[in-house]
Amino acid sequence: CDGLFIFGRDEASLLEEDLNFHPLFKLLKHRIDRENKTVTVSFLGTGLFKKTAVHHGPLGSVLLNGVSEAEVRSWKADIPAAEPSDPAAVPWPTGDLDASAPVPETFDRARIDAAVERVFTESDPNHLLRTRAFLIIHDGRIIVERYGKGISPDTPLISWSIAKSVASALVGILVGEGKLDLREPAPVPEWRDPADPRRAITLEHLLHMSPGLEWYEAYE
Repeated sequence: CDGLFIFGRDEASLLEEDLNFHPLFKLLKHRIDRENKTVTVSFLGTGLFKKTAVHHGPLGSVLLNGVSEAEVRSWKADIPAAEPSDPAAVPWPTGDLDASAPVPETFDRARIDAAVERVFTESDPNHLLRTRAFLIIHDGRIIVERYGKGISPDTPLISWSIAKSVASALVGILVGEGKLDLREPAPVPEWRDPADPRRAITLEHLLHMSPGLEWYEAYE
């Protein structure tokens, strides 16, 4: 759902590159409703184990789990518009103006080109790289920039663990402004009950990924 309606990817590439990491996934059949921006998946398309994801504006895609589609679509979000509004007119790195620079003459351009080519060359069909974006930044300017098939500088991509660094930086700014305290209980209303052991979890615990919460992460 995100891939189609946020990232702008095509259905075939999503199935092949993002959703093809386990053979059992072939037993799950999907139905796309482009008008209402929903994706529904079930076992062999029979309706068994059915799940639906709904794309809802700035909130992104929401997997329906205990709530109705109508309820999700009623949700409101006060999310400010992305800044800057005109990236081309704002200097890099806040915007895109003067983002690029030539490779310095002291660099071995041939070796750089060869290294980048290896990152995009699929030499082993059993271990595909599927590189989507590659940038080299030197002295605050982009000196090498290349994208995979169907990807451009404007294509949103899943950040995976990069989000941890971004979240830590944002929290650090708020701590510096005195709006958050790392050693205070995490500001999660559902954890405030005196009988809830989670009330002892601090923001620092969360940032260090050491809150003691049970978590099983598996993709296969």
